[in-house]
Amino acid sequence: MSKFPLQEQIVDATLKGIVKSSQNFLNWTNDRLFLSHGPHKILSIHVAQEISEMKNAPEIFIDASIGDVLRCSLPDRGAYTSYMKKRKIKQDVCSITLDERFQK
Repeated sequence: MSKFPLQEQIVDATLKGIVKSSQNFLNWTNDRLFLSHGPHKILSIHVAQEISEMKNAPEIFIDASIGDVLRCSLPDRGAYTSYMKKRKIKQDVCSITLDERFQK
C-alpha cells in the first residue's frame, strides 16, 4: 500500500481549494456573485486539484457513484453485483473519494 497523506495535509489542501475556488469565481464574475452561486462542481474540482498537487496524493474520484468506486476497489470486477446485493447497498453518488490502493 502507498503512503497516505496526513489528515492535516488533506484538510489544508481542502481549505486551499475552497479559497482558490472562491478567488477564481469572484474574479470570473467581477466580484458580483458569491461562491454559493457558482457552478455545482466548482468546489470539488478546485479541492481535487489541490489534493492532486500533494506528495503521495491519493486517487480522487469526483462525483463517482458507489458502483464506480466498488468496481475500482473490489479485487474481482464480477464481485460488484454480489457485493451490492449481499450488503443491500443502493446506487448513490459520492462527491470525493480518496483511494490509497496504488503505490507511487
